[in-house]
Amino acid sequence: MLTNFQGEILYVGLTVNLFQRFKQHRDTPEKCLPTTLGRTYWFHFVTADASEINAIERGWQNQYSAVHGALPILNKIDSPVR
Repeated sequence: MLTNFQGEILYVGLTVNLFQRFKQHRDTPEKCLPTTLGRTYWFHFVTADASEINAIERGWQNQYSAVHGALPILNKIDSPVR
């Protein structure tokens, strides 16, 4: 999970290679620009069994969507920035 300094969630996702995934979030200048909620500041993670990880991610995304009416701002399926 990526959040701004105040702890507002900007991204929820899963990975099997945490270091590689973090680098992907920082690999272009465009991805490092502030969002409307601010710049990514905190990087949070939990470890889980492979059998649980998809349900955890989906649960977090569903909880966020239920409160905010949409996925976190950086959770874009077809992000134009690669």
